[in-house]
Amino acid sequence: MNGFYLQMGNIKMEKKIRYSLLLRAFAFCCLYAASTILLSAVPLQAARKKDSRLKRLETAVVKTYKTLSDGSELKVYIFNPKGLKGEDKRPAIVFFSGGGFKNQSPAQFAEHSKHLAEMGMVAICGDYRTKTSHNATAFESIKDAKSCMRWVRKNAGNLGIDVNRIAAGGGSAGGCLAAATATLKDYDEDKDQSVSCIPNALVLFNPVIDFGPGTKAFERLKDEYKKCSPIHNLRKGFPPAIFMVGTKDRLISVTTAERFKVLVEKVGGRCDLKLYEGQEHSFFNRKEMHIKTVSDMDAFLVSIGYINARQDTGDLGGVEYHVSVNGDDSNPGTKSKPFRTISAVAKVAQPGDVITVHEGVYRERINPLRGGTSDDKRIVYRAAKGEKVVIKGSEIVKGWQKVENYTWKVVLPNSFFGDFNPFDDLIRGDWFISNGRKHHTGAVYINGHWLTEAAKQDDVLKLAGKDMLWFSSVDGTNTTI
Repeated sequence: MNGFYLQMGNIKMEKKIRYSLLLRAFAFCCLYAASTILLSAVPLQAARKKDSRLKRLETAVVKTYKTLSDGSELKVYIFNPKGLKGEDKRPAIVFFSGGGFKNQSPAQFAEHSKHLAEMGMVAICGDYRTKTSHNATAFESIKDAKSCMRWVRKNAGNLGIDVNRIAAGGGSAGGCLAAATATLKDYDEDKDQSVSCIPNALVLFNPVIDFGPGTKAFERLKDEYKKCSPIHNLRKGFPPAIFMVGTKDRLISVTTAERFKVLVEKVGGRCDLKLYEGQEHSFFNRKEMHIKTVSDMDAFLVSIGYINARQDTGDLGGVEYHVSVNGDDSNPGTKSKPFRTISAVAKVAQPGDVITVHEGVYRERINPLRGGTSDDKRIVYRAAKGEKVVIKGSEIVKGWQKVENYTWKVVLPNSFFGDFNPFDDLIRGDWFISNGRKHHTGAVYINGHWLTEAAKQDDVLKLAGKDMLWFSSVDGTNTTI
């Protein structure tokens, strides 16, 4: 890894190599036995609690932005930054969720909204009609999105929002709605259209923006596409946008995304196109891609002055991520919502980023996906100031059963070790003298003492000599130690 930098407590290591760093050194392969065991190189994953959609929105302020003819109400779910005052003029963003216009939940962008509220924005999740909820067409959905944007701008003074800094965002069909509010002249049902529905910026996650010839939508829409297809209605004044899409998206091709960018620039606009190699439609919902796309979203919003860059990254100019034993790997990595494991943030960190690890013991295997590109663009791993951080490539294991005399054993499923089982991995190399027997990269400690690996199982069944021994066997299902 070029320019890898590690700083933990009073320990400071710097290494410049061209290869990926694998913190799986022999010293990390250890196990703690008796009533407690440590197993090496085990990737730990924080337990994830699956919140209901309602739970994701429970901290939001709920307002009605539209009452329909049947008396039903459409809501907005507002996430406010800490310390917001009515007279403030904060930047804002309105998110619309995806679902192919058949169904949708405003909770899809609840985590994005909470994150941006932490960054100082007013973030809003907007509801709208769909086929399932109101037997509605996409045209009604567009009308609702426009109404929602107008309501936010009309009420900006009471919401602490700057009327000139209101962005729209969304994914898939929701991305279409966000783009529609910026491009389409038709599909309005608001009596008062004196307040503009056009956003000042766009954050688009694989948005469906083309209903023209060659698309499935065209088969139903025919010439109507000329009025409802965002890519066919681009015009001067189009707001700055970020367009995020996977290279294997079957609904929005890279060619379509690139054409959108060219056409936006042709009318004098800005479109930051971000391509994610090998990713399919709705990729941004998956954890690693969620983190990456949120980072790219942040960079775009920083560039247009909606949020400030994260602090404490020195002269590297990157993003600072936080890790805490009380965190969760589904979090965005802010100080108030840190990651749980260092290995999780190591997968998303980019050159110039800083990873601040808070106090605690981290038992995990860390295999950084990438390194820095130069001394000025390192990836810095550091302990939080004044906090003690310990990384151990080992795991505590209980449940030992007595075999006979002083011999104990434990049986663990191979899945316990993730994608690397050190008790099924041999030490190799021309530097190592094996003495004609097998030596594994796993190891066992008991009460802080290193145990010697036995050459055969019968040796550990004998009365203990001066050296305490361990032996392991691995089959297709379990590892027995």
